Amino acid sequence: MNVNRSQQRSSPGGDTIASAQWPPTVRIIGCCWGTLLSGIWLAVAVGPANAQPASLRPAWNESRFVGSPDPPLPYVLEKAYPFEFRGPISLHRIPGTELMLVLEQHGQMHVFDARDASTPPKMIADLNATPPPHTDVESLPGRRVELFSLDFHPQFQHNGFVFVAFVTVGGGQPTRTHIARFPLQLRPEPRLDVAAGLPVLECEGGGHNGCTVAFGPDGMLYISLGDLTSPTPPDERDTGQDISDLYASILRIDVDHPDAGRNYGIPPDNPFVNLPGARGEVYAFGFRNPFRMSFDPVAGDLWVGDVGWEAWEMVYRVRRGGNYGWAIKEGPGDAKTTQPPGPGPILPADVALSHAEAASVTGGLVYRGSRYPDLHGQYIFGDWITRRFWAVRADGQQVLEVREIASGTVKPVCFASDPDGELLVLDYAAGNQPGAIYRLVPNPARNQPAGTFPRRLSTCGLFRDVRAHHPAEGVTAYRINAPAWKDGAVSTYLLGIPGREQAVFYQRPKTMFDWFKTSVELPRGTVLAKTYALPHSDGSGSLRRIETQVSFKDRAGQWQYYTYAWNDAETDAELVPAAGATRQVRTINPRGAPEEITWQFDSRSNCRICHTPWMGETLGFIEAQLRSPKEDDDAWRELMAGGFIVAAAGEEPLADDRFAGLVDPSDTRHPLPQRARSYLHTNCAHCHLFGGNASTHFDVSFPKRLEDTHLVGIAPMRGALGLPAASPVALVQPGRPDRSVLWYRMAKVGAGRMPHIGSQWVDPQGVQLVFQWIASMPPDPKWATALDAVSAPGGQADEDGRRLAAIDTLLDDPTGAAYLLAAIERGDVARRWQAAIVQASRSRPPLIQDLFESLADPTEKTPRLGESIDPAVVLAVPGDALRGRRLFMAGVGNCTACHRVEGVGTALGPNLVQAVQRLETPQRVLQAILDPSAEIQPEFQSWTVLTGEGVVTGLKMDQSPDAITLRGADGQIRSISKGEIEAIRPNAKSLMPTNLLASLTRQQAADLLAYLMSLHTDSAATE
Repeated sequence: MNVNRSQQRSSPGGDTIASAQWPPTVRIIGCCWGTLLSGIWLAVAVGPANAQPASLRPAWNESRFVGSPDPPLPYVLEKAYPFEFRGPISLHRIPGTELMLVLEQHGQMHVFDARDASTPPKMIADLNATPPPHTDVESLPGRRVELFSLDFHPQFQHNGFVFVAFVTVGGGQPTRTHIARFPLQLRPEPRLDVAAGLPVLECEGGGHNGCTVAFGPDGMLYISLGDLTSPTPPDERDTGQDISDLYASILRIDVDHPDAGRNYGIPPDNPFVNLPGARGEVYAFGFRNPFRMSFDPVAGDLWVGDVGWEAWEMVYRVRRGGNYGWAIKEGPGDAKTTQPPGPGPILPADVALSHAEAASVTGGLVYRGSRYPDLHGQYIFGDWITRRFWAVRADGQQVLEVREIASGTVKPVCFASDPDGELLVLDYAAGNQPGAIYRLVPNPARNQPAGTFPRRLSTCGLFRDVRAHHPAEGVTAYRINAPAWKDGAVSTYLLGIPGREQAVFYQRPKTMFDWFKTSVELPRGTVLAKTYALPHSDGSGSLRRIETQVSFKDRAGQWQYYTYAWNDAETDAELVPAAGATRQVRTINPRGAPEEITWQFDSRSNCRICHTPWMGETLGFIEAQLRSPKEDDDAWRELMAGGFIVAAAGEEPLADDRFAGLVDPSDTRHPLPQRARSYLHTNCAHCHLFGGNASTHFDVSFPKRLEDTHLVGIAPMRGALGLPAASPVALVQPGRPDRSVLWYRMAKVGAGRMPHIGSQWVDPQGVQLVFQWIASMPPDPKWATALDAVSAPGGQADEDGRRLAAIDTLLDDPTGAAYLLAAIERGDVARRWQAAIVQASRSRPPLIQDLFESLADPTEKTPRLGESIDPAVVLAVPGDALRGRRLFMAGVGNCTACHRVEGVGTALGPNLVQAVQRLETPQRVLQAILDPSAEIQPEFQSWTVLTGEGVVTGLKMDQSPDAITLRGADGQIRSISKGEIEAIRPNAKSLMPTNLLASLTRQQAADLLAYLMSLHTDSAATE
């Protein structure tokens, strides 16, 4: 774990919705609300709507969403001591005493008397004021110590030794991990003798340090080390399965019997001592960031909390020699499956919590106190992000039960026992923030009767008439741009904000807590409701309500998620149990045929798979989903005008011509990339983003530039689904949906289908959309990302510069230019950029110029000579021989088809050097080009031969009594025997075509003529 906990995680009304007014179905994949942040696509209009005062809208005072339908958790946390610490990172009881020792991240240690809360803690050491002697902290400016943990030698009461885990950081040098021994004297006053520190083990440090030390019942010192890397990409050093180093492992060393040349020994019974190439210190491996570990003082088991990556948080009861899978596995999920495995089978996690429940696990301890018998012998641990706590009941072989016991605002960074063996929890927010020590106490509400939380929609206060689906006064319907696909269901939305409060939208996302940010903040008590309806199976097109999902922001500011199932008569809906439910529903499938589906009412924990802190306050109630400046009206303007939403002070929304959000993926008025990216964002980004619930390294959030999504040309981490390896396979292979794993996962059923929750049926329109999008991409990822930059404008400061650079990249190559032209013709490129593209193309070779000339404004189109050319018009323009040479070599005028100069072209026609010398003047050379048949040299007279198989035309190469040999305009030579010839005659017209200059400008023709006239003075042009 990095000391900065933030880096250890994958970084620590109206009647508008009556049943007759359902909107048309929109195709998308997903399970929840919609999308995340404001988008990056361009729209056109005047400007955003003006918000109205909240006092103008009806107040909503009818909400009955109070409390919870579930029984309260059995415990809460209360402050155990009145004092706080700055960045407390670790907590320990000093053996044989009533004293507690606290380590602060910035290097200080403090001691206090657990029995005397009136006496403030006393600092006993500052490892930055007095650096350990074996480090470079004192000699390097900016270098500092950051503490992690310590443990006391089993004979501490006799020798006074403590073993401290810390890192040295800063000073322009790499991070180093240290395990060192220090004397701790207790009398007359506690003091750590830093100057007498002895280095035990030193190694590399990094993003995931682990850095917990603990003595086992065997007297050996156990050390946890992480994979040292930043969250993404996973295990960049490939150390997780490599035991030739110390990292991503639990080490076991003997500090009392050192080997020669070091201050510790390697126990001979360590599992890999005799394995060639292995580090003998390794006891178990395959951990990502084993941040906290502890031994059960009775059973002797070693419990470790391992901070997960994108999907899972793990707790392990570690076995000798165990392989715990990272980075091949992330708990029960796959991660980096191509990584070579280490020795031994991969062992499963004893506890695995998805990111629906946890996001940065902190290992705890086995409770052996007496105050709470229901917890005795159980392993207690917590999660630093979600602030939830669990108890694990296990026997000698397996985990029997995992139950949540508490939640709140405490961010657990360490668990400890007080002198009575009772549980203490250390709260840590950040290295410079105050934190206190807490204890578990019984929840005062645990025995209170259940509240009046609404168990029917008719009693929740959202509706004036639930059967007609008419919202209550002060509740409003709204719509979003890109609803999620859920087996063809149609969704409608309601917003209820208590009283006349307003939702506040931010252009610069606001911090919610920790490092999590949001672009919208809703008042506590807000309710967002989404109702799904399915078509009746009779094909009438009418709909029946199936489910209403409710998101409720409670009094503590936490979002809670509930589901209501509509009865068959659609008169009311009942609250679904916490574990979820299913129902058989006959409806119309996506192919238009009647079919029965098992409709899944998701559990409350499943809701949190999509609704995570990384997504902000909401998924669908965001500016990018509500605002559509191109439309006559949108939810954004309606909610602003109604007084429901407001822009944050000093943060005016982008002007309409600088903003564009998500769009309906089925609306072909919008550009293909915008539709496809809206599709993927709405349905996939809640998991496939940094910190989401997907063990994959790509991010399909709509605002991401294509090059930053890690989609295009990137090999899939979780396998290629059996696609043959004859040609490259990628998540998205540009131009090749048939080689794109993303498309296959959307299109298939069975194992590996995405999404794996939220829908059962494949969406054929959505699948086709993504197919077309991938197929439209240029085959070179360089062009694909450049095309994305041109066709995906936004309001970012550097966007215009990036777009112009991308235009240049595409115009530098005919293939890139072709794809750019196709994107323009599809409407993927905003009209205001077409003039810049045309202008930029004019500095490119003629082929590329000519591709874009038709797009030019009629008043700016370059005039061409046309078929009727007045020689005087060309001759009046001064020509540039150098420019003309470039035109000739590029094939302009098609001269190289018959003439060879400077090694370029085909020697079918006359030698141009000789021809120019013979013609002498520009006037005669130009006339020969304009009327090539006026004067034909005998040797370049063409002949037509009629044979039984057809006509052959060409220059006569040879003729004998028995045959004639012709060289055609294509350069092919053919000999025709006398017997095949039916007729033969000379042609009056030259093989050189007319109108060669028709498509050229006056300047181009003059330049080409200047080049031709220069040939007889150029000794190199002799062909």
